[in-house]
Amino acid sequence: MGSSFYYFVVEMLKKRFLTFATTQKRERSSPVSYENKPKSKKARPTASRERVMIASLEAPMQHVETPQTLFEYVETTRPAPQDTTHSEDQEAKDKIHRLAQLAGLNDKQEETLVALYVYGGDTTLLSQLRRCTTRTIRFQRQTALERIQELGYETVNGILTGTNS
Repeated sequence: MGSSFYYFVVEMLKKRFLTFATTQKRERSSPVSYENKPKSKKARPTASRERVMIASLEAPMQHVETPQTLFEYVETTRPAPQDTTHSEDQEAKDKIHRLAQLAGLNDKQEETLVALYVYGGDTTLLSQLRRCTTRTIRFQRQTALERIQELGYETVNGILTGTNS
């Protein structure tokens, strides 16, 4: 009985999420006035100001040395902001791993510290993922922090700031 209810809930959530994602995509990608326009009779989309503006961005630019569209021009002149969260997360995980090795932590304790301090999880969520009690998660966190504290302030501060490798 439990597996059929689980299957029902998963399928229901998949369907609702797919509907939500489709609605959000349509609302964010289509021009505002396009939704309210009547359908054209000749199977061509109706000409709206927004549609013409989007099409003009893909048209070749005039009076330039190299033929390119406005999209290509903006892409080459304005660099995209770099996403550094992955590298920062990896750096924090490496520092926690180094501290865990020095303090003699086991894998669960290290994983608990990474989940709580790098990814911003909480004890309830982590206990649900591991299928254990929140008390166990708190105990693992407390034990790990006590062992790291035993390393001394200078050692921990040196590893976290990068001056001690």
